[in-house]
Amino acid sequence: AARPNGWKPNKDIEHKINQKLEDPVLKEKVNRSLERYAGQRPQEPQAVQDHQNSADVRGTAFAGRHVTQEAQRSTFATSVYPLKDSFILDSGSDTHICNNKDRFVSYEPLTIEEVAYAGDSQLSILGYGQVHLRLEEGGIFILNEVAHIPAFHTNVASLDRMINKGYNWNPQTGAVTAKGKIVFHTKRINRQPVIEFNPVRPQQAPSAFSSSSEPRPEQVQEATRWHQRLGHLNPEALEQLVRHTTGARIKGPIRIDCRPCSEAKATRIISRRGPHAKAPRPFWRIYIDVFHLHESYNGKKTALLIKDEFTGMIFAYFHTEATQAALLGSLKSFESMIQRQYALGLCRIHRDNDPSLRTAYEDWIHQEGIQDEPTAPYTSAQNGPAERSGGVIATKARSMQLGANIPPELWPETWSAAVYLHNRSPQQSTGWKTPFQQLHQWLQSKNRDSGYESTSSQPDVTHLKAYGCRAYPMTGKALRNTQKKDLKTEAHAETGYLVGYDSSNIFRIWIPERSEVRRVRDVTFNEKVFFDPKDHPNNPNSVSTRRQQLQLQLPQHIESDTDEEIDQIRSADETLPEIIVNTQGLQLTSSSDHTSQEPDEEPDQGHDAYDAYPSPQLTTSSAPPEPANQQLRSQRQRRPARKLLENEAQKKAGFHIYTRSFFQGREEKLHRRSLPPEPRNWKELQGHRFEPEFKEAANMEMGSHWSRGTFKPVPTDEAQGRPLPLTWVFKYKFNKHGFLTRFKARLCVRGDLQQPNDKETYAATLAGRTFRVLMAITAKFDLETRQLDAVNAFTNSLIDEDIYVLFPDGYSRRGWILKLIRALYGLRRSPLLWQKDLSNTFKQLGLELCPEDPCVFNNTWLTAFFFVDDIVFLYRSRHQQAADRLIAQLRAKYKMNDLGSLQWFLGIRVIRDRPNGKLWLCQDSYIEKLTTQFSIKKSNTFRGNPLSTNNLQQYELQATTNEISMFQQKIGGINYIAVITRPDVAKAASKLAEFLANPSPQHQTIADKVISYLYATRHLAIQFGGTSPSPTTGPIQ
Repeated sequence: AARPNGWKPNKDIEHKINQKLEDPVLKEKVNRSLERYAGQRPQEPQAVQDHQNSADVRGTAFAGRHVTQEAQRSTFATSVYPLKDSFILDSGSDTHICNNKDRFVSYEPLTIEEVAYAGDSQLSILGYGQVHLRLEEGGIFILNEVAHIPAFHTNVASLDRMINKGYNWNPQTGAVTAKGKIVFHTKRINRQPVIEFNPVRPQQAPSAFSSSSEPRPEQVQEATRWHQRLGHLNPEALEQLVRHTTGARIKGPIRIDCRPCSEAKATRIISRRGPHAKAPRPFWRIYIDVFHLHESYNGKKTALLIKDEFTGMIFAYFHTEATQAALLGSLKSFESMIQRQYALGLCRIHRDNDPSLRTAYEDWIHQEGIQDEPTAPYTSAQNGPAERSGGVIATKARSMQLGANIPPELWPETWSAAVYLHNRSPQQSTGWKTPFQQLHQWLQSKNRDSGYESTSSQPDVTHLKAYGCRAYPMTGKALRNTQKKDLKTEAHAETGYLVGYDSSNIFRIWIPERSEVRRVRDVTFNEKVFFDPKDHPNNPNSVSTRRQQLQLQLPQHIESDTDEEIDQIRSADETLPEIIVNTQGLQLTSSSDHTSQEPDEEPDQGHDAYDAYPSPQLTTSSAPPEPANQQLRSQRQRRPARKLLENEAQKKAGFHIYTRSFFQGREEKLHRRSLPPEPRNWKELQGHRFEPEFKEAANMEMGSHWSRGTFKPVPTDEAQGRPLPLTWVFKYKFNKHGFLTRFKARLCVRGDLQQPNDKETYAATLAGRTFRVLMAITAKFDLETRQLDAVNAFTNSLIDEDIYVLFPDGYSRRGWILKLIRALYGLRRSPLLWQKDLSNTFKQLGLELCPEDPCVFNNTWLTAFFFVDDIVFLYRSRHQQAADRLIAQLRAKYKMNDLGSLQWFLGIRVIRDRPNGKLWLCQDSYIEKLTTQFSIKKSNTFRGNPLSTNNLQQYELQATTNEISMFQQKIGGINYIAVITRPDVAKAASKLAEFLANPSPQHQTIADKVISYLYATRHLAIQFGGTSPSPTTGPIQ
């Protein structure tokens, strides 16, 4: 900008600038920037000269009465002129004017004030630049040296300036011509000749579901948002979007850094060249190809893609099976559509040698006069456009699915949306025209009705939203508006997610809670929020829901143990088995076939088939393992560490009994800290340190299922539906001190891949508070406890539907699959079937269901409760014989291990001092495991408050996915401990849980601090009971 008269530089600032410019590198950058700036200035010499000659006043706009500048600005700012956002052709203005800075393609702000006259008034000009007008006929018209006047009530193209450039305008026909050729036409709107019409946006925000017959306003968004809306469109096509579509406006630079695109679009580059000339018109030659995918939510398994060579448009048809009848039916439907809609016929069909298209297809094309162009056998590259279109749609759909976190089962919706967006995206092969524009422009050039209301051939993209974003469609009741009383108190909308388009105002919305995709018109969107399974715990397809079907009331960390080889548990002072490690095969053996085993410290997680999902591995200690050639013995008589407890024991004899169990058996080897991570699947088992031991456990697991008749082999072609895969879950089994006792392999079904049906799946689980109440009753009345473990509990139940599974890894048989006879871990209905079977058995044994908890049964002298396959009986000592008879009857029906008195239940240690009527519940073992998992320094002392401040702030930045996942696992572990035995950390757990979605480094540090506090106080326990001067008699309720 020119310096005003009398301007003088600041010497200090000038000196600093000159000093910095002594740096040759910086000076070169400044010179390059000045050169670029000079090259970007508008290219209207005469207009530029005028601008230089008239620095204070520029042009005349409209006649009008004199008003003050402030009043004029207020008037224009508050009124809503119908043509405020449109461009009109005006003969009374000698200057192009635009009131919206966002419309400028290039812009030069003014540093000194300039004004334009509107009658006797003056309006401030803030800058000049270039503006592109979108023409009804297609294309753009460029205006240079456009004045930016925000207070002006409309946008103006100066007829005087256009005449000077060689353009003429006919007011009768509205035609604007140059050198005898029509460039565009104006329309009469509001008694003005309009070049580009844009309806004015209403000043007040409309109702969430208001309807309007007016066209949608332009969508001005950053490039990233349009990248999402157009199905992850590439940057080159985005640059052409504004020019070749209607309603799209991009602000800011086009720089796309999209992780889903990077993950989804990695591929090889293959060159395919067609052997024939290009088609002369739309639908003269089409390319077809069939793609086989996994079964979708609506049973579809194959996709037929049809690509038109001339326009590049793609059409998709989905089928349950790729049969000749299905494919031929789709081709006939496609031919009928183009004949009815565009009066065009097929001439060539280029395809590969798909075996599905045989005699009936050949008869049809001969009858219709269509020429078949099959490729040579095994040369898919000759079907290049079809193969390439399939790759384009598959890649686009994959990017959309990953970017929106949409479940893979919705692939027909994602593919349909990808096709819809592809047809409305600029393509380089057609000169950056969209396939939609290529088709309708050809139809209009031939004076054919294209069926498109707009006179422009460009597609309207104003209705597009970020794919997969959250949507709020109106409920059925709200749409019908019949039950008005309910609508006064019920929500008018429900939560869904955008998965497709049926038209410009009909959207396809996926409702997770209903497992359905609905066509809706009345819907609002939030383009910043996308699907997260954690937001929809009631979604039948979510992993969290499937977990809750197994464990509804207790936290997921409390899991049941279903070991089939647990021996009788003896007293804590008996010797442990001698473990010998073989230096060659690392075989784990026992020195005696009749040794006892302590109860497992951690419950077996094998019944949860969803461990197949990726999960963090436990962090192991860096302590080196013991030499393998040494015998790992534990045959000495264990004694309590008297020196550590003597003083305390003298003060509190009861506490001495409680703490004695923590200081026994410390010399055994192969502790959990020295073990490698458990293999997560069969592939990871190969080459594992304990591969032979886990494979032996797998053999025993398979043998157990064969002997029980869990499944039977059938030929592959007998399967009804898609067979489900089986997965292996490998676990170490430890005693209560954390030392290895054996290896476990469990076979589970990928129930997460089951198609939902109308069969019930809800299975109740024991509530944590119920367990604590029962333990308090046990302590108060000095009850006997007896614990049973059901071996492979779910396989005791027969399934009531046809389910086929693949052979597990390591045991496959070619041409054969398995048909399930009994329930397996991982099936959606397995927990419910087992619960019903066990509940019926309890009723047959004379027990009645407790109305407060479906996992508790009792009679006049005994109470039984269970969590999946852990079963516990409570009774008085005088009823021992009756209890033995009842337990014997139960074991006669089910294979069960008798674990004796209750010592562990769902990972909770149960310690009793019966002479004093006391009972403790402690989670020290789980706390140790949690500390190890997150590599937190272990210390037996802790100073300060674990939650030192309540003033925790929201994180201004965005945490990574791994940081969020780790924080959520930490808080989940802390919360589990808090609700079971440690209410002293409940406040810390509650406060930290407020930041689960976006934790900061401070939040992570505080969570670690809470875990450190728990470790230092891990031996704290809940205490129940005490002797009563007059013991109560009567049945246990």
